[in-house]
Amino acid sequence: MKKSLQVLLVSLVSILVLTGCGKSIQKEYTDGLKSLAAEEKQAGKFDFSFKKLELADTTASQENIYMHAIITQLKDVTFEGNYAVDQTKKNAVELDLKLKALGIELPVEVVGNDEDIYMSTSFISGMYSLATSLSGTATSSAADFDELEGKYISIQNTEDLLGTSGTTSSSSTDEKSLKNMTAFTKEYQKKVYVYIESLDKAEFTKKEDTISHTFTKKELNKILSIYNEVAKSKKKYKDLILEEDTLNSLKEFKKLNMTVAIDPETKKTTIDMNMAPKDTASGLKSLSFQLNMSVTKFKSTPEMPAKSDIIDEDQLKEIMDTASSVTSGTTTSTNDSITDTDYTFTDSDFTYLKEALSSYAGQLTADQVDQVIGEYKSMLTQAQYSELKTMLIGQ
Repeated sequence: MKKSLQVLLVSLVSILVLTGCGKSIQKEYTDGLKSLAAEEKQAGKFDFSFKKLELADTTASQENIYMHAIITQLKDVTFEGNYAVDQTKKNAVELDLKLKALGIELPVEVVGNDEDIYMSTSFISGMYSLATSLSGTATSSAADFDELEGKYISIQNTEDLLGTSGTTSSSSTDEKSLKNMTAFTKEYQKKVYVYIESLDKAEFTKKEDTISHTFTKKELNKILSIYNEVAKSKKKYKDLILEEDTLNSLKEFKKLNMTVAIDPETKKTTIDMNMAPKDTASGLKSLSFQLNMSVTKFKSTPEMPAKSDIIDEDQLKEIMDTASSVTSGTTTSTNDSITDTDYTFTDSDFTYLKEALSSYAGQLTADQVDQVIGEYKSMLTQAQYSELKTMLIGQ
């Protein structure tokens, strides 16, 4: 499932990156997509939200109660942000994003160019707060990371710290990879434009100035195949080639479509994604989300952080280890206290949680109930905790 979502993101980003008058509607549509990437200096804003998140009600999914609870918490996750790109200045780019989840706002600021990409360390305190809400265990507080205020770290060092990078690349290698990616994207764009223009014009609709098309599972799979065709066309693109199991992973979905609507004049774009996995054992039956993008006035070229504001991996580890050691002496399991975290389920969240877990009512022992809701006890009021426990025991 995780790999399938990664593939969907590849397809989605492809459309976004790609992303009238006497022309075919298909040509008008691709011209609109082309215009999104045509400006050397551009800026915009975007927002994301879930439209629908439906839980499965099968025997298999009932074996994963915790997944039900996690999915329930994810339904209100949103993010919004702004971006700016200046292709005339070493492809300088800046992304300012705010992720909102469980009553917590997680800021993510990224700035970079062909030479390196940096991430603001402001995301770390928010990440720990979010982990607290998801796990139900008290972790470091925002105050523990005051030393990171206004600091940045190379994306490469962030990957090393999180254990997601297999090798350490030199800056010259990274710059070469970025240039190869830019060249690859341009070739990929051209082939996707040709493919879109070959689709049946009856599948495109125009309402006022907005043109839309719903990409089917078959069409998304073709766009994914084109990606690999281009990746295999030149030796310098070999690192971009997708594995065969990744290419075939769209088969895991019984329903999959993506509607992309664009106004060629204003360049406002709306993307609606709908999906339903064949295997519902994880607890997810269907998922729909929407991404909106619009162009804003370009103000200035993104600036790289000053050398004095850049910290290395060792400095970041030292600060994080210090914060963890301070907290480790006071951390208390949520099975001992109902008030270990600041976040509390809202009435709507609690109603949704009850609905998600109602299928287990009367099927669990008291000990099993304590184990299940103990992970989330810190986020429940005493009344909510008692109500949920009574419901699950079936009394």
